[in-house]
Amino acid sequence: MPELIFGFGEDEKDVAGSTQRLERWLKDTENLVRADISKVRRPPEAGRQGFIDEAVRVYAEVGPVLAAALTAYVRWLSDEVKSRKVSVKVTCPNGVEICAVAASQADVPKVRDRILRDCAG
Repeated sequence: MPELIFGFGEDEKDVAGSTQRLERWLKDTENLVRADISKVRRPPEAGRQGFIDEAVRVYAEVGPVLAAALTAYVRWLSDEVKSRKVSVKVTCPNGVEICAVAASQADVPKVRDRILRDCAG
């Protein structure tokens, strides 16, 4: 089943917060009710407790659902950059990984266009 993985290149605490906010945003998106949305978690470093949320995975059987996930992600990113710079890592269904920084709303269309271009190949 095709998947998109939305991760972040921030410090551990910020990554967990971004992951949790994005997961809630996507799960509240009506067009994604047919998608399987889950957090990607990793074990903690030595001496620490609890798993760490590091990304959100969206599985979908049909392309239009992944397109809806990307649209919702872009809306979320546009909202997030109003208050802070966001470093993103997106893994496309074709395995390509995209790393980018959105420092303002002007950067969001560039990130979106890069995802569309690189995930299509």
